[in-house]
Amino acid sequence: MTIRQPIRELGKSTAIYGFGNVLTKLAAFLLIPIYTRYLSLPEVGVLALLEMFEALLISLVPGAINNALWRHLPEEEGEGRRKLIISVFVWATFGYAVLLIVLSLGRSAAAAFLDLSPSESPLVILVLLNIFLAFGSRFLLGLWQYDQKEVSYVALSFSQFAGILIVTAVLVVGRGMGLWGVVLAKTSVYLVTFIISMIVIVRQNFTLPSFEPFTRMLRFGAPLILVTLVAPVLTVSDRFFLKLFVPIEDIAVYSIGYRFGMVINMILIMPLQRGWRPMMYRLGVDEASHEYHRDILFYFAALGSMLFLGISLFAEDIIGLVATEAYLAGALIVPLVTLAYFANGFGHFFIAGAVLSGKTARLVPVSLIAILANLGLNYVLISQSGISGAAWATFLSYLLFSALILRSSQKSVKIQWDWGRLAKLIFILLILYQGTLYLQAQMTEWRVALAVAALILFPVILKITKTLGERELNGLRILARQLFSRNSSAKNSG
Repeated sequence: MTIRQPIRELGKSTAIYGFGNVLTKLAAFLLIPIYTRYLSLPEVGVLALLEMFEALLISLVPGAINNALWRHLPEEEGEGRRKLIISVFVWATFGYAVLLIVLSLGRSAAAAFLDLSPSESPLVILVLLNIFLAFGSRFLLGLWQYDQKEVSYVALSFSQFAGILIVTAVLVVGRGMGLWGVVLAKTSVYLVTFIISMIVIVRQNFTLPSFEPFTRMLRFGAPLILVTLVAPVLTVSDRFFLKLFVPIEDIAVYSIGYRFGMVINMILIMPLQRGWRPMMYRLGVDEASHEYHRDILFYFAALGSMLFLGISLFAEDIIGLVATEAYLAGALIVPLVTLAYFANGFGHFFIAGAVLSGKTARLVPVSLIAILANLGLNYVLISQSGISGAAWATFLSYLLFSALILRSSQKSVKIQWDWGRLAKLIFILLILYQGTLYLQAQMTEWRVALAVAALILFPVILKITKTLGERELNGLRILARQLFSRNSSAKNSG
């Protein structure tokens, strides 16, 4: 049985842009041994708080801008397309710069919150500069993603990955610069990629910018700015409350465990989103396309379930390999953080109805509710349970956000999602996971073997219970094969 063309195309896009996204995020993951061995626990905690500000602001504008461009680029050709791209780039860059300059006025308060010494307070300015410089490459990557310029996309992503990895190692390990080395490494790499991105964008779209195309993008994208803000707020607001209630050393442990929980986001959710979002706009949301929406959501759920099992059951072993013993306690939060991002992944599919019908304004109250609920949950749960409360707040917030997106989108376009099969899949996953944890507690010497057995049993049980049919198995095989072959060829060529 052959897989339908949109599904095959999604597998290819996910493989390509997934590899690029993995490279972008992999640097932070591979730097964990350096962070945990060459920075003190308090320094790792401060780094987590600095990254809180960076993550909160770095996606604020690019996400909404890219969605607006993808929505309107099909309507433009030739001079109109160039005018649209250059206008949005120039005015968005200017607006982003103004926003960050205004925020820099509060650098003293930020430095005090982070417990930075007066000599370290310029780190806040450097982080804001990094956020601005990263915008150029993110804008260009969004264009290349839409135009399916695969080689260019991966090349720029790899350059950033290798650059941050190498320069951080030189400055932190070789020069002993500590926190300064971590932040300056990003500054130097982002500066180079910003200049390259600006040259490419201007050369390919050289024309006088106009304010009108930017305002048109703003009308569509403005509500999405708040939607885009939800993920960074839900991701990093817990660090703010942790700073209020727990020692900085606990924040360090939490941040390392959180990075492992985010692996599912790095290797599945973000890659699939980057491949799916442009295709979603091309497919539309008429009745004929609903089957593709349902099937792709189920493929995501099946692959995500496998990843949840693997990440959660092996978390302690992997953290023990790449970090010091002081960080092993972070393994306790990995399953919840992984489950949180898994729940969030469903929202990327549920959002289709609201976005494709042009009713993005409906997502504004959804975003506000999710943000306010997250802040409340963080305050209550962290004050009572510390880092485990932070993990629970993250999970409950993402679960609520996806549920609210579903409710809002269904009011715009009613898609009949395959709830029965999805419920069966999640039920089997949770029963197998809890059963494996119970057996591991009884037979500690067989802990790794039991985890491996669970990973093997999961697809077998899905097949036996007919949760996975032949068409679904065929689709999953092709998606996995394309992802593996693409990543393998990229690694071999590197």
